[in-house]
Amino acid sequence: MGDFILAGDIGATSCTIALVNDRGEFIAREHGPGTNVRSTLILHGFEHIVTSTLSKMLKHYCMKSGLSQREVLDRISQAHFAVAGAEGPVYPRVEEALNNALRHYRVNFRLTLINEILPAFSANAAQASTGILAMAGTGAITCAIDGDEIVHRHDGLGWILGDRGSGTWTGLKIMRACAADLDGLGPRTTLTELLLESVGIEVDDIDTLPRPANTVLAELVDKVSTLKPAAWNKFAPLHDRAIEAGDTVATEILTDAVDQFVRAIESCRTALLNRGIRGEYLLVWAGGVAQNSPALRAAVNHEVTRRDTDLWLVPTLTQEPIIGVARHALG
Repeated sequence: MGDFILAGDIGATSCTIALVNDRGEFIAREHGPGTNVRSTLILHGFEHIVTSTLSKMLKHYCMKSGLSQREVLDRISQAHFAVAGAEGPVYPRVEEALNNALRHYRVNFRLTLINEILPAFSANAAQASTGILAMAGTGAITCAIDGDEIVHRHDGLGWILGDRGSGTWTGLKIMRACAADLDGLGPRTTLTELLLESVGIEVDDIDTLPRPANTVLAELVDKVSTLKPAAWNKFAPLHDRAIEAGDTVATEILTDAVDQFVRAIESCRTALLNRGIRGEYLLVWAGGVAQNSPALRAAVNHEVTRRDTDLWLVPTLTQEPIIGVARHALG
């Protein structure tokens, strides 16, 4: 009988695949690149990421344990994967791609596929099952959760329609602010120098450039126009650096993001109150931007925790998402 669970967390910028025993202990894990399943209808890249990361994990564990790959695979009783954006019309395509990836290993265990929301919340250190999730990573979503049920949600609409406050959204705001500065149609901003440095464009003195700075703008267009939306996320850390420098444009971007999350969290709090949920519950922050942007968390936390309601929120950071996937699989 199988006594291992194969757990997978596939995000837009990174993934983790792990082996978990029946006591919930991680006995092997491997990290790999991510993929944004919403950005393409062709999921061959997705399949490759799963198979390559899984193969590396199996290789390392087999060397450590002395078991053969076949012996390890035969001890897996189920696979439980959380994939960012795996819902709605995208779900069957992701499910098919995952099955194709696992078929490569000639396995017969059961596959369960869910999106990233419940595992992200389940990864909280207190192992609470009810509260609010504020996810700010490559995408952004805010949800009220009661047990295993998502009772209310906002955003998670993808980079075209939403994901406000996410790394993708912030990266796009930064690029546009920089372009407006260089074009002479927007205010000067510290973000311009930070972005140009980040993409490898050298400028001797940003303040003496003519506006419009057509040569530099042409270089910037060339550098960023081929980037996939998920890659805009890498510019998000520049935002906090500009805030620390007192940049007005960066502060306006922060204010916009804070407003989005505060309104979504308050809407989720109302939904829980309407279900008769009272008392103290967690506000769980998840995602790379949430982890690495203290300015965003602090501003939102200040607004939502100072409000006097019958449902009090205690902000906390989530642990690794793969922990939530394993907890969700073990039930």
